[in-house]
Amino acid sequence: MSYAQFSGTNPASLTGRAHIYGSSLFNTGVGLNPRSLTIERSFPAFFNSTAPFEERTVGLRFIYSTPTNNTTKIWDVANSGNTLELRYASNNLNVLSLISDGRVGIGTSGPNAGLHIKSNESVSQLIETTGANNADLAFQSGTGQSDLLFKAASGALTSLIRFDTDNNGATMTFQNRYNGANEEFLKISGTGILYSKEIVVQATPFPDYVFKKDYKLMSLKDVETFINQKGHLPHVPSADKIEEGGMAVGKMQVIQMEKIEELYLHLIEMNKQIERLKEENVMLKSQL
Repeated sequence: MSYAQFSGTNPASLTGRAHIYGSSLFNTGVGLNPRSLTIERSFPAFFNSTAPFEERTVGLRFIYSTPTNNTTKIWDVANSGNTLELRYASNNLNVLSLISDGRVGIGTSGPNAGLHIKSNESVSQLIETTGANNADLAFQSGTGQSDLLFKAASGALTSLIRFDTDNNGATMTFQNRYNGANEEFLKISGTGILYSKEIVVQATPFPDYVFKKDYKLMSLKDVETFINQKGHLPHVPSADKIEEGGMAVGKMQVIQMEKIEELYLHLIEMNKQIERLKEENVMLKSQL
């Protein structure tokens, strides 16, 4: 049995098994048993007799134990065919798997993608960037594929978010796939156009306040004067402001509904005047 030895700061050329030994400070001796790396220490108050390194059939085992409460934590670095695994052996959990074709698995020994993260724990997020100078979290598809997909579920019902490109630039599409159907229920085009079957806007307060008795309805004469002076309806932003900064859909709905309800109040009043004129006309005809 041949061993490579590390001594001082000079590098070693490994041609066989690694023979690890410590300095005189820890009074360490190893390599006596080819199936284990037994380390003896001169600090029994801090360490028990469990070997911290143990050679496995296809890997290396790291053992951490405490003499006070007999707590033992075991980690394995194992070679399984075309896979290099970092395994928490205490509960047989595959923490990290590196496949020879470049795939990486976290929490799984059989990754199905370039990076496959599997977690049975209830965590709020799988990826997080922190620090004073956070980097962007970027996902980029290969040159042969323009789509970038985020799938919400698998099985009979699959919901996904698709990032794609068309003649107008980048697009974002929300899709439902059920029994072979492919339904796009929301799409944002590269020109800023949003396609949707229905949009629900919570607009408050809604302008039923127009029908309250204390509402001050402008007369049509005052509205005409305002339009001649300002060039737009009262309570409605000017065209210049909307073209410059846009306008929220909910706010526009409220303003439009307010004007519709005001128009109905004016029409109701005009209808009353017409009915009175009709009655007066009948009376005048009867006197002829």
